[in-house]
Amino acid sequence: MLPEIKNEEVLKALGINLEFELKNDDEPSSKVSRFIADVSDWCYDFLRTHYGLNDDIGTLATWRQDYFKAGVIKQIEYVLRNGKLNIDSGFVRETGLVVNLSALRIAPDARNKFFLGGFCNIARC
Repeated sequence: MLPEIKNEEVLKALGINLEFELKNDDEPSSKVSRFIADVSDWCYDFLRTHYGLNDDIGTLATWRQDYFKAGVIKQIEYVLRNGKLNIDSGFVRETGLVVNLSALRIAPDARNKFFLGGFCNIARC
């Protein structure tokens, strides 16, 4: 199980209130929690795919969980600045173009936090 990240933690770290930053959708009451969970799951899957992470993050030492959360918050900042290009398929609905996203990686600041937490400490990182 992944540690829960709350909007208040994002606000404290980034000075960004996701309630105001994210546009409303069909379920506005859960847009923030769904967005945070989406980015958190993507980060965990990325670490599992590229670095063989098999740990249940929720059972790790608190300091490692804190680094995971800090990495996710940095990835949230990256997504807010650049769009969900690191998560999306590459299809741009407005233009109908498909963008090659194969070279995109995790945000550098997020990678540093994950590295410090011992989640991607191998040469490929």
